[in-house]
Amino acid sequence: ISDWVVRTGRSNLQEIDWISGNWSRNEFSIDVGAGLLAKKIMINVIASISINEGCLAEFVEVFKANVPAVLEEVGCIEYVPTVDFESGISSQSVDGAVVTVIEKWNSLEDLKAHLEAPHMLVFRERVKGLVGGVSLKILEAA
Repeated sequence: ISDWVVRTGRSNLQEIDWISGNWSRNEFSIDVGAGLLAKKIMINVIASISINEGCLAEFVEVFKANVPAVLEEVGCIEYVPTVDFESGISSQSVDGAVVTVIEKWNSLEDLKAHLEAPHMLVFRERVKGLVGGVSLKILEAA
């Protein structure tokens, strides 16, 4: 496929989808000048945010107000705050003082840019008194 891109100078991933029959246009990026077709690694993030006692409702309100700005960021596929749901399944651990954020990003570079985005700096300042700690899991597909 990279030979096809170099030869034709065409980088329309829909055309590549058609030719290959099984490549997702979200999985690849093309640098026509260099003649490269590079597989992108989608990044999945699970952020566990411990919320100080009595601050959950305020944190969720501030978080949800920031979501539209995050969804507008380059490379953001998904950005959802969640809380534990009591399922009655015995192996589940429930913690009502944790907000778990489920994120998907097109690339690690997009995630890093997100962490430095101006609205994220403002967000962190607004919630610093509400948050007891943050733990991140940054994952790729197995």
